[in-house]
Amino acid sequence: MLINDDNLKVLADFELDSVDHVVTDPPYGISFLKNKWDYNVPSREFWSSIYKVLKPGGFIISFSSARTYHRMVCNIEDGGFEIKDQLMWLYAQGMPKGGGLKPAHEPIVLAKKAGKSKLNVDACRIPCIVGDKPVFPVGNYSTDTQIGKIRPTKRIADKDPTSRYPANVLCDLDEPFKKYFFCSKDRSKYGHPTVKPIPLMEWLIQLVSYENQVVFDPFMGSGTTGIACKNTGRQFIGIEKDPDYFKLAQTRINTHVHII
Repeated sequence: MLINDDNLKVLADFELDSVDHVVTDPPYGISFLKNKWDYNVPSREFWSSIYKVLKPGGFIISFSSARTYHRMVCNIEDGGFEIKDQLMWLYAQGMPKGGGLKPAHEPIVLAKKAGKSKLNVDACRIPCIVGDKPVFPVGNYSTDTQIGKIRPTKRIADKDPTSRYPANVLCDLDEPFKKYFFCSKDRSKYGHPTVKPIPLMEWLIQLVSYENQVVFDPFMGSGTTGIACKNTGRQFIGIEKDPDYFKLAQTRINTHVHII
């Protein structure tokens, strides 16, 4: 379901506990390219409204900026959520501005509404591959962390030795042995200034949700979250206030065909 309206207005009419998870790329509050929609991060009141419509145990994935992450995470926490982690998307294509440092990461808030649920980690495992060949990380691991009492024991590193347990770092920095989920920036020109890569959104959606669950994006933008939901078998609700971006999202979601 795609909605062209103000998200707070629409949220007021949502049923309580009706959405499984929220995955979104909201305004960062950094006045990006002097866009008026990016003057502030979403308020505590906004996240309180999200809390009401999210099911118990529902997760939030919210992108942010290095400069305003503290405001984003505090507003989400003050809205009633428990902050579970900070994910970090690392990339190599950032450009320095105004004499500052070259930007190379975006922090992502991982938060949760109280309730029983767990991350879908097995859907986000990292294949253990060197070159084109799979490797199996079996080795010596400590069974006792107390100083002076370390007893190495050979055991399998993980229940699935063909892949790595997902980390809270996502990157497009190449390396011989992939330890993290690898995803470069999206350089496509869709008519929106902050388009996220589809594979990145697919990975994040699969991390917090399961097939057929409802994923909600209250800042739909160009519709990448909706495409990722379509590709991963999730239901999608998206809200976008700007009519031009809404039309762009409609077109991208409705015409996108996922080729495996």
